Amino acid sequence: GVWDSHTQVSYEIILLNRGKYSCLLDGCEMELNPWDMLIVQAGQRHEDFLYKGCSMFAFHFHLLPASEGKLPPSIFAPGVKPFQQKLHLEDKAFFLFLIRNLISQNRESKDGFEYFHLHNAIFGVIFRKILLLYPKNILHETISSQINTKMETAKIYSVFSRHLAEMPDLEQLCRECGMSRSALHRLCQELFNMPPRKAFMHYKILQIQNFMIKNPGVRVKELSEMFGFKNPFHFSRVFRQETGSYPSNLLKMKKTPLTPRSRPLAR
Repeated sequence: GVWDSHTQVSYEIILLNRGKYSCLLDGCEMELNPWDMLIVQAGQRHEDFLYKGCSMFAFHFHLLPASEGKLPPSIFAPGVKPFQQKLHLEDKAFFLFLIRNLISQNRESKDGFEYFHLHNAIFGVIFRKILLLYPKNILHETISSQINTKMETAKIYSVFSRHLAEMPDLEQLCRECGMSRSALHRLCQELFNMPPRKAFMHYKILQIQNFMIKNPGVRVKELSEMFGFKNPFHFSRVFRQETGSYPSNLLKMKKTPLTPRSRPLAR
């Protein structure tokens, strides 16, 4: 085997595929078994020992500042020990699928920037999935807060999606989100800058727009019945409030609809 001793400049995710791997992380001796994963933070002293037959995936990345002049947070909370930065991945198929996509795109790319945004998006999915596997109490409070916000947003979208063919009242939305009126109102204002029912209707109209793009021959009356409006007049009025155009005009155009003029659902 070969020792490589260095002070970490960037963050690194080490995922052992097969074989044997061991390292010293800030003086703490660690060993990874197949499908164990370790996040090494920038600034940590890292000495890894590579054995013959060892196969692993490594991702190097930086955390960018949230705003100019503000240092980015670390991933882990202060006081977290090196051994707590290690975890085991149970869902191998999920990570292998994404990693193989990255490798495939790299082989197809003729230059380093051609697929940059795609690579970045795939890595973002991998990174967020990994962070969700760590106990929240060992993550930096900023990272943990961002994860909570994404999870709450996904939960609300899930509830909204289940009721696209209905007009749920506020009590029903609160019950399914598992929140009080005040808590749901506060969260929707924070995430969408709208009260809950307004956010639901905004989301609903966006989904109707997507449906209209895929089904240009659909009629206004059919849309009204399909998505739970009282009648076509009610549907047309609400649609115009959100988009600035009547659905009948949009269907005649057979083009991508206007963006709703309400503020975006997520910041």
